[in-house]
Amino acid sequence: MKREFLEELKLEKEAIDKIMNENGKDIEAGKSKVTTKDKEIEGMRNQLGEANKQIESFK
Repeated sequence: MKREFLEELKLEKEAIDKIMNENGKDIEAGKSKVTTKDKEIEGMRNQLGEANKQIESFK
């Protein structure tokens, strides 16, 4: 959300600041979840690679 959008709604500066602060918290929480999932995916890719190597060694 952009500050300009809220300003166009004629909201007071204090209200805009509070809204932007809360929005920032939500965005950071979302980024944190994505980072965690990215790390999980990378770990699973590594596990899959190792499993595929083991399967190939059995052939």
